[in-house]
Amino acid sequence: MLRTVRGAFANDVPALTAAKVEIRSHFEENKGENEGSKIDAMINDIEDVVQFLNQNVVQAKLDANSGDYHVKIEDSQANAFSTEDVNHVNVMSKDEEYGIAPPVQTTCSASKSKQGD
Repeated sequence: MLRTVRGAFANDVPALTAAKVEIRSHFEENKGENEGSKIDAMINDIEDVVQFLNQNVVQAKLDANSGDYHVKIEDSQANAFSTEDVNHVNVMSKDEEYGIAPPVQTTCSASKSKQGD
């Protein structure tokens, strides 16, 4: 899970730190668990989170000249996008607290509309 988090939040130190703290918190909270069915459920939850991060989290870089965002899409993400609404993106601004950002409808381009359109 930590490897996946490092990849998903590379170059975003606050998000990476928050994710590591959250992961550690959950592991500490459940370190004494010894019931097999609960452990299996927690392992399944971890696998779901890893899959979600691998398929749904991308980092975008803003091109200051065009206003467009550029992303590198991995194969697993492209496969997930082919079955989901690719124009629905959760955007978190730098000013927001880390956590779950409010959903925002947007497109893949943040270009300002041209005069006279």
